[in-house]
Amino acid sequence: MKQKFYLLFFILSINLYSFSTKGQATFFSQYYEPSPLLQNPAWAAARQEVWALLNFRRQQVGVGQGINTTAFQFIFPLIDNANYQVGGFGLLALNERAGKGGLLQTNAILVNLAYRVSFSDYEHLAFSLQGGYFFRRLNAGLLTTESQYTLNGFDASLPLNEPLADFRSDFPAVNAGLLWYGEDEEKLLYYIGVAGYTLNRPNTTWFAEVSRIPLLWNVTGEFFLAEKDNWTFHPTLRYWEQSIRRQAQLGALARYHAKERNKTKYRLGAGMWYNTNKALVASFDFWQKNYQFSFSYDFAFGNRNIAGQTLSAFEISLLWRNPFERNKKLKKQKQKTEKQDMGNPMLTQTDKSAIENFQDTLNKSTQIALDTTQKMIKQAGEANRVEQKGSLKVIVREPIEISAQKSKLKLLPIEKQMLKPVFPDKDGFLELDKAKIYQIAQILEKNEDLKIKIVIFADKDYTETEFLKIQADDLKEKLILQGITPQRIIRQNVVRKNEKNRLEWVLLQK
Repeated sequence: MKQKFYLLFFILSINLYSFSTKGQATFFSQYYEPSPLLQNPAWAAARQEVWALLNFRRQQVGVGQGINTTAFQFIFPLIDNANYQVGGFGLLALNERAGKGGLLQTNAILVNLAYRVSFSDYEHLAFSLQGGYFFRRLNAGLLTTESQYTLNGFDASLPLNEPLADFRSDFPAVNAGLLWYGEDEEKLLYYIGVAGYTLNRPNTTWFAEVSRIPLLWNVTGEFFLAEKDNWTFHPTLRYWEQSIRRQAQLGALARYHAKERNKTKYRLGAGMWYNTNKALVASFDFWQKNYQFSFSYDFAFGNRNIAGQTLSAFEISLLWRNPFERNKKLKKQKQKTEKQDMGNPMLTQTDKSAIENFQDTLNKSTQIALDTTQKMIKQAGEANRVEQKGSLKVIVREPIEISAQKSKLKLLPIEKQMLKPVFPDKDGFLELDKAKIYQIAQILEKNEDLKIKIVIFADKDYTETEFLKIQADDLKEKLILQGITPQRIIRQNVVRKNEKNRLEWVLLQK
């Protein structure tokens, strides 16, 4: 009877320490980017990317004993016909082994669906419902009793002499999450989320009596504080509460973005948090393109086991992501953001210097002179065509009458550079900075008899043709915001086989 009492006490103790105290929600110290579904299931609808993550945590709990937790997370965004994220699907698989040889094992599989409501292009509310099943086993074959000890010591070949069978406890779990977040075309700006675990209050006892898990609430948050040079700083927090148990973790992340041609080549991150469970958490992560590696260590300086060892832990996370669907949405966001800013453009020092140099050159030179010597009319049904007139091109389009220039036009070197064709990158982006758009607007302001035509050329099999058209339309609106009347800006698209993808500017006389 005494042996049974110690056995039951052991089962109860390790059970409480491993999962029950957390309401079946395994909290990793890396509660920021490397563990989205482990902190809030609503993250399944918050990033328009495919994610696959593998997490491992080792927690010291006794002399040579520990709890090993492994998690696999998968997120797949749900996209509508306009390539806009409306929700997401999440899959979470957990395995936890506690005690010597995996005496107590817990496995879980959970799935969730999430939905997102957008209040603007940059502010969203995501919510999710998550459900699954937990399977717990205690391997009685790994237990020992007094019957296995002799005068010569422990003999594992001896029987237990106790009527013990494997213990098992299976139960369902229902969780939910709510997440409010903001983002721009490059990064997450802030988020605040709350998640509730074991909302169904499952019975997890090993025996006949009823023992239900208390509700657990988890609150997480982060915001983009500052950016200096290539560094960004992000304070973060987490607070969870279950019955009378409470715990908070507060700290910050610093990230260095190594850039090449204004694009991030790789990213290094380091973070430090204080945990009210008397631990200091330090982390390091490395990101490059589609991959991220994270490592953290919990320096426990308060809690100790019976042998005087601190209850420290370490975590390793591997992340793969594929933002192939997200690019198209972000491209549209980028265009809209720039369009909103062009009314009163916030130019960088480099932009201002370029504009000042351009204006000095333009003021010292004669204004552009155009002689209209040819008039062409495009009849309905005729094919689009481009004709060379001196150093400029004339594009004939649509059944409207357009006066074209004969180019006795003498362009300055800076003007020729500015009016060169613009070719898209591999993602379909046209790299046009604010200074260049401002300069083109200045030419049109100083020469009121000029029009400008923005022409998109694209191969008929090019997948980003529609996105090129969107960018060209946005360029027109940006010029209008600079004070150029809509009648002076003409748009045209030329899509045909084997055409080289590009944007061209054509100056016309009214």
